[in-house]
Amino acid sequence: MRSWGPIARRLVAGESFSGSNMIVLKTALHHVNGFDVGLGMRGERVSMGEETVLFQKIWEVMGDQAVMVYAPELIVYHAVGRQKMRPRYHLSRWFVAGQVACRLEGSPTFHDRLSRLRENITAIRALIRSAFEQRNLFSDHRSWMVERLGPVALEIGRLLAGLGLHVPVRRHKGSTDEDSSRSNAHRWSFR
Repeated sequence: MRSWGPIARRLVAGESFSGSNMIVLKTALHHVNGFDVGLGMRGERVSMGEETVLFQKIWEVMGDQAVMVYAPELIVYHAVGRQKMRPRYHLSRWFVAGQVACRLEGSPTFHDRLSRLRENITAIRALIRSAFEQRNLFSDHRSWMVERLGPVALEIGRLLAGLGLHVPVRRHKGSTDEDSSRSNAHRWSFR
């Protein structure tokens, strides 16, 4: 998910990194007024998009002068809690990604919103149909859920956000499931 391939190269406009694996010069951050603090994880709220917006600003402001290098030999080791390995977590992230994407697309006209809503409904139907047609291709139902139902969750997030409904997804500390023995355990749920 975080790879641009096996060969080191300069990124092209539109490509970006995840926050866990990027190094940015302070001068570049100042040049584009830094991260959008209204995006990304904050407290119990699950969100994302701050890195994507940062890279969009860098490409817009600096254009071809932006030097961003992908180096696959640089590896980030990051402890990932058991909860983040579950389909529920990944599906909630897909859902939030849809909400954030809709928000970042700006305020379209009423006609554009109606057109996008129709596109969302069509996409959701097609994705659900495709997911169930491909169910037997997966030996593990969890992989199927994340890979095939994730895009459905994304479109549902877009659809609801397009209707002006923001459904917050929160992470809760001190879960009562089998991860509760870990001090950093989180329980993800829609609220």
